[in-house]
Amino acid sequence: MAAKKKQDFSAANMAPVYEGIAEAIDEPEEVEDSNKCVLPEPQGVADAPEVDPVRDEQEDPEAQEAVIKRQMPPRKTYTPEEAEVYKANAETRGRKGVKMPRINMAYRPDVYNYIQTMARARGQSLAQFVDATIRKDMEANREIYNEAKRFIERMGG
Repeated sequence: MAAKKKQDFSAANMAPVYEGIAEAIDEPEEVEDSNKCVLPEPQGVADAPEVDPVRDEQEDPEAQEAVIKRQMPPRKTYTPEEAEVYKANAETRGRKGVKMPRINMAYRPDVYNYIQTMARARGQSLAQFVDATIRKDMEANREIYNEAKRFIERMGG
């Protein structure tokens, strides 16, 4: 299959387009259509002082702090006991100081597709699906797991 050749538009005359844009920006639009709505100028705007809230907040450190406080609610730092409760329920997202152990894993495309499809079918995230699948395997192999743990402890590990 041959690749499609890209067209060369470098020789195109774009001047009329740019002129039309410049005219539209420079000239106020006349309302000719009865369906269009023209808003009246607000009263007292000419007398009001010019205020640039962004510039004022940039120059005033107190205003900057006020903007930050408006944007972000304060984050709570959780006690170790509270953190364990959230970890047990896998509800750690956005909680300061409450982190779950993480693994970066690579999957073959067919396995990844299976995980993704089954997670969507069950209304779960990929992590929730993998976690549930592993938990089922843990229940099925509990005796083997306990024996392996005892063996590792006896070996000093």
